[in-house]
Amino acid sequence: MVIGEERIKNFMQKSQIARAVQKKLELSEKEYKEVLEFILDKIATALIKGEKVTLRNFGTFTIKYRKARPGVNPQNSEPMAIPRKRVVKFNSCKALKKRVNEGK
Repeated sequence: MVIGEERIKNFMQKSQIARAVQKKLELSEKEYKEVLEFILDKIATALIKGEKVTLRNFGTFTIKYRKARPGVNPQNSEPMAIPRKRVVKFNSCKALKKRVNEGK
């Protein structure tokens, strides 16, 4: 992934987060997967309902709307309407920004 001129070589996957939770809480494989899926499902369900999800010292997930707009079909260059759609927006909190910038 390229951000600006920096290249991000490493990334964390859901399974890596789940294993970290498993080790920290000493859960079975089934239990840690259930815990992570439960948390992610609760976040998604709240966003579907249009609710804001705030994780203290991390950030806030919200739903924003993109307006309907005209576009062009890339396969045949014909005009087409791009419908209005909901998108997830994430705003990190000051504490997370500070921690990331300090590298701690």
